[in-house]
Amino acid sequence: MGTGERAVSHAAVALSAIYQDIEVSGAPLPGQDLSSNWHYFAMDQAGRSLANLNSRSVSHDPHKQEVVLVCCLLFLLMELLRGRYDEAFHHLRAGLRIVDELKAQRQLVTSPAHESPIEDCLVAAFAQLDIQSAYYGVGGPVLRIEEELPSSSHSDLDLSNPFMSVQEARRAIEPLASRAFPFVSSSWSLPDQEIASDYRRLLMQQQEILSELAQFIENFKDLSTRRYGLLDRKSQKAADIMDILWNTMSVSVRTCLVRDPVALDKFKPEYEISLALVEELFLKYPERPAFTLDMGVLPALFTIAFQCPSYSLRRRSIELLRSWPHREGIYDSQWAVFVAIERMRYELEMQRIREDNMRDLEVSSRSAYPGTDISTELIVDWIQDEKALIVKEMLESSPKCQDYSLEMAMETTKCLRGWSCVQALQTFKSCCTLQNS
Repeated sequence: MGTGERAVSHAAVALSAIYQDIEVSGAPLPGQDLSSNWHYFAMDQAGRSLANLNSRSVSHDPHKQEVVLVCCLLFLLMELLRGRYDEAFHHLRAGLRIVDELKAQRQLVTSPAHESPIEDCLVAAFAQLDIQSAYYGVGGPVLRIEEELPSSSHSDLDLSNPFMSVQEARRAIEPLASRAFPFVSSSWSLPDQEIASDYRRLLMQQQEILSELAQFIENFKDLSTRRYGLLDRKSQKAADIMDILWNTMSVSVRTCLVRDPVALDKFKPEYEISLALVEELFLKYPERPAFTLDMGVLPALFTIAFQCPSYSLRRRSIELLRSWPHREGIYDSQWAVFVAIERMRYELEMQRIREDNMRDLEVSSRSAYPGTDISTELIVDWIQDEKALIVKEMLESSPKCQDYSLEMAMETTKCLRGWSCVQALQTFKSCCTLQNS
């Protein structure tokens, strides 16, 4: 389509220009302004693409909707690479609106496939980004592909037979992710009192998701064990990633309502299993793409780095994130590192505030933080070193960004306040302020 459609060609060139600049300067965090000749060239090309789309707005071309969708996707990816999430989500909403109007998402879950003028791969790309958007407070998922299943009851998902291919497993897990991700995201940001007051409904919803996930796991294990040796390398990697995904979904769903640190500590072995799966994947597949639309290791690594009760596991997760700077759709490894370290910093600040005086703090810092095998004093030193490295990288990529903070990001990126991780950080920050007053 690119060679025959000028709008698509210009949009593709714009994305390529941004990618070229990112390879040289590094990816920006939300709110960073990375002005360069490549960026100016990309904006010019994007403007040409938009002008071409506007010129054919009244056209009756049967391919117009697909052209608009392709351009939406290219603009979306370009803005994500630029760290411009407000603009990126604007393009995502526009694309999802077109897909939903055509009910094209049905072709991803129904058999025989629902017919629409949109290619399956394009619909799948928007469906994947739609599921990911659940953590970003922009009203997603919009398509709700689980509602397009033949059965009207989510608890009656057709998972009665073992999966014969990775594609079958993929088609089955996406409706589950479409339910699980919004549940986890909304639960993370709920205050303790709201969870307590609405616990019965939340628990019922949690059990429904876990029941469906258990069915999926049972059928997937047949594919990932007995049939695994028959798969080609690409399919084996897809199966390994799906193994990581369902493990992450399972521990996330089961812990998102837990606020008691002692109770949360019981899930440490499950976090360790997820992390071990990711580490095994890193060793088995040395390929490190800088950008992919599909979810891979980032949801797992972020969940561990942000939620795990063990700081030693968090550190291992953050080190893996830093070893492979990349983006999986909306997920960004650099942002995951920043947010995970910020949460650790707030947690340790809360611990400091609880101490009666500096002498007590000095004594207690020699003992291990509950649930870890690293002393608090070492963790503080490590956090400062990690933050210094992040700041150094940003300074190298943009002299305007000598410092970076959550507050700075929130001033320039409006949607940031709706992100579940940011809301959790804001809660920690409020607790620090209250305890310090």
